[in-house]
Amino acid sequence: MAEATEEVEEEEEQECPKCPPPGAPAWMATFADMATLLMAFFVLILSFAEFNVPKFKQISGSLKNAFGVQRIVPVVEQPKGTT
Repeated sequence: MAEATEEVEEEEEQECPKCPPPGAPAWMATFADMATLLMAFFVLILSFAEFNVPKFKQISGSLKNAFGVQRIVPVVEQPKGTT
């Protein structure tokens, strides 16, 4: 019986580990800023780009042939819901 009370006292004496500070780590804000700026940079580059439509179709066709996309998917009318 004495052993049981000693174990309870030892458990009470042990300190719990320190809790982490609330909120996100400090590096998270820097990373989020960098990701946002990088995305804005690529959006800006894309907005200044000029697309050559015939060349784009030629490149996409050659990629389809290179990767073996040979099937043609027919365009079907989308189903309409009734209420």
